[in-house]
Amino acid sequence: MAGLSFDDLIPVGKGAANQTATSGGLRFDDLIPATRVSQGFSAAAEQAPRPQLQAALDRQVQAQSTGGARGDGGMLEKIGAGVRGVADAATMGYNDELLAGIGTGFGLLGDYGKELARQRAIDAYDAQNIPVARVAGQVAGGVGAAMAAAPAGLTTAGLAAGRGLAARAGLAAGEGAAYGALYGAGSADGDGTDRVLGAVQGGALGAATGGAIPVLTSGARALGKPVVDAVRARVNPEGYAAQKVAGRFASDGRTMDQAAARIERAAQGGQSMSLADVGGENARGLLRTAVNVPGPGRQAAKSKATLSAMAQGDRLKALVGEAFGDPDGAYQAAKATVMDARSTAATPYYERAYKQPVPYTFDLEKILDTPAGRAALATAKTNSLNRREPWAQWFASIDDTGKIIDKRRVPDTRALDETQRVLGNMVEAAKTPADGSPFAKAKDTPQSIALRTVHQDLLAEMDKANPSFARAREVGLSNIQADEALEFGRNALNTDARVNARKMGAATSYGRDVPLTEGQRELARFGLAEAIRQKIDEAGMTHNAILKFFSTREQVARIRPFFKSDGDWKAFRSSIINEARKRQTYNAMTGNSTTARQLADMQEAGGLGTAVDIGGKLASGGVASAALSALQAGIRRVGGLTPQVADNISRQLMTRDPVQVRGILQQIQQIERAQISADRKAVALRQLLTNFVAGTEGREVGRPATEMQGRIQTRLAAP
Repeated sequence: MAGLSFDDLIPVGKGAANQTATSGGLRFDDLIPATRVSQGFSAAAEQAPRPQLQAALDRQVQAQSTGGARGDGGMLEKIGAGVRGVADAATMGYNDELLAGIGTGFGLLGDYGKELARQRAIDAYDAQNIPVARVAGQVAGGVGAAMAAAPAGLTTAGLAAGRGLAARAGLAAGEGAAYGALYGAGSADGDGTDRVLGAVQGGALGAATGGAIPVLTSGARALGKPVVDAVRARVNPEGYAAQKVAGRFASDGRTMDQAAARIERAAQGGQSMSLADVGGENARGLLRTAVNVPGPGRQAAKSKATLSAMAQGDRLKALVGEAFGDPDGAYQAAKATVMDARSTAATPYYERAYKQPVPYTFDLEKILDTPAGRAALATAKTNSLNRREPWAQWFASIDDTGKIIDKRRVPDTRALDETQRVLGNMVEAAKTPADGSPFAKAKDTPQSIALRTVHQDLLAEMDKANPSFARAREVGLSNIQADEALEFGRNALNTDARVNARKMGAATSYGRDVPLTEGQRELARFGLAEAIRQKIDEAGMTHNAILKFFSTREQVARIRPFFKSDGDWKAFRSSIINEARKRQTYNAMTGNSTTARQLADMQEAGGLGTAVDIGGKLASGGVASAALSALQAGIRRVGGLTPQVADNISRQLMTRDPVQVRGILQQIQQIERAQISADRKAVALRQLLTNFVAGTEGREVGRPATEMQGRIQTRLAAP
């Protein structure tokens, strides 16, 4: 015998002899029970050449390890492979563990390890013998998982939408790494070490795959963009312009809903704003590029912006007058009106105060016994006698026995009020007269300073003893008080902000600064308004007047205390900021040089980078390459930024008519929503591809090289 064959191992007996006589001998398949599966494989083996016979034998042995779940090759088997593919992708490769756990109660109702080996054998059979159905199922499962995960925030689709290429690639790489690691770990068939290895290798491959897909898709999109832009710009210039505007707002990190809200808030405050006014640098850069494109709307847009800039001063004056209640051009009339109104309001308080006595204390007597006090009191007494209104208050000094040793009339509240008014006039008279220049004021002298000290001490003593008198002074307003308040307001822009806060009653501590009365604060606001208007006039019609009074922190801090409430201040500040935005729009349109304008045009049209590339190729002698680049540049130059598109961009970004702005906003908002939806769908599709490729590769890398437990390898003997 040259050697034993499989048939030599079959015992020779009576039954065997009979079978040999009838059939010519036993075969290997005679040992396998006749089933539909075995009959199918036998038929295939009898009709196939040797390589196909070996493949059929391998499938038969592989089917045996599935416990009868595979091997008949029917439609139900293909459907099952597809369903398992869906589950495999949806569970990140953990479908075999789940099915084994469900079938055995996770080891409580059966042998979990044996069932897990069978489930993995089914997956292996499907992958090798029914690949189309399994891959189709995995794709479907991946799509379903991605659609379910995106709204829940489990993918980077929302973060990647609208971002640059580097950001998208980084996000896709991170997500690919995560999915590859999960899939690699879930698909590993070995122990914990194999799962860790599968996670590491799958994550690395997933990151590489995920990061590469956005780069490839972006490159393909960039190649077709010039042609697409050219068609859109000529078919629908208004819609294409709206797309450009929406894109620039997105680059500035602002949505059209936010722009609409800002425009609406400004309109509620009486201000009209354009999209360029509420946009960022990218939106204003688009406007600059558009007005630099020769066309019918170029000069009209620039003229409109110039007229708006020239009217800035008038708009600012109106805001100042509204904020401080100051009628421009009626300065002295407004002063007289305020004083009359204050006098009328204070009358009831003065009448009440005059009925209340002021105790003739030792401190009060010392104040009135000064030279200034005696002089003022004498004048007040003379006036009282001339009016035949003698002092109604008596002062009596009584000794220990009750005997009156001193009895005399002393000034009552009315007389003391007249005394303090005389002292105020004496203070003003002692000052050096003003020189007559605008806003000039009389200067203090040593005598006026000393007199003011006596005056303030008398007022403090009276306020402390008679609260009604203190309230009457707060409400009322004398001519001297009015002039002091106006003068303070006119100099507020050059006064320390802390002093302004103390004088306007907006500080927590006042030191030596006496707060202005309520009436004085009203006139101080008039004085500040007059000073701001003068600053606006100094700026002229073509310069930014805001820089004269509202451009530094110190300037803002000096103005803030003059507002009655936080709401008034916020409204004024918002209005000034809106005016500053309008000025930025004007500067964006007129501030660039000829060279900058040309570069902006080339960049927007897509030709700047190509121009640099052409120059480099010519310098290196690549004439043919330079000619090809020039042709590509020509295609880009006739791209999207046509005169009609530029005119539409200028109109959409610059109009301040509320009705037109609302219409433009609605149009761009629709485009923005459609664009965001399309971007997110594209990103979701790229992420799906990333996850599928990364997960599949992670599965293959994560699968151990050792053969499955219990798997039988059978080879045909050589003929």
